[in-house]
Amino acid sequence: MLFNVLQFICATYVHNYEVIGFFVAMLAALYALIVKPTRQRVLFFVGFLLLILHFEYYKHINEGLQDQTLATLFLQEPHYRGRWLTRVFIQHVIPLSLWLTAWGSIVLALIKPKWLFADAKKSSHQKLK
Repeated sequence: MLFNVLQFICATYVHNYEVIGFFVAMLAALYALIVKPTRQRVLFFVGFLLLILHFEYYKHINEGLQDQTLATLFLQEPHYRGRWLTRVFIQHVIPLSLWLTAWGSIVLALIKPKWLFADAKKSSHQKLK
């Protein structure tokens, strides 16, 4: 019995290690955001949340959404170009957009560009005066 439980835990981890890591990072970012809210911590939180969404979309939602959308949009005639565009959008554009937005958010949080964090610095300096 114990061996089966350990085997189940190991199989679950091997199958989902990326999302488990993203989830732990998201919880850490959420905790830091609750303790002291800053734009940088919001970007970390949103980035890891989008990475989890990307993982789940690519692994579970992609196929069902594609089948449902194609069945709903193209009932009567075989619109080959429309089907192709729908498949490309669902299989490639949405996952790539999620991935780029997520990592872009995390990179912005890491490099802290002046144009994004300028207002926060000004308002904190004004409060000190």
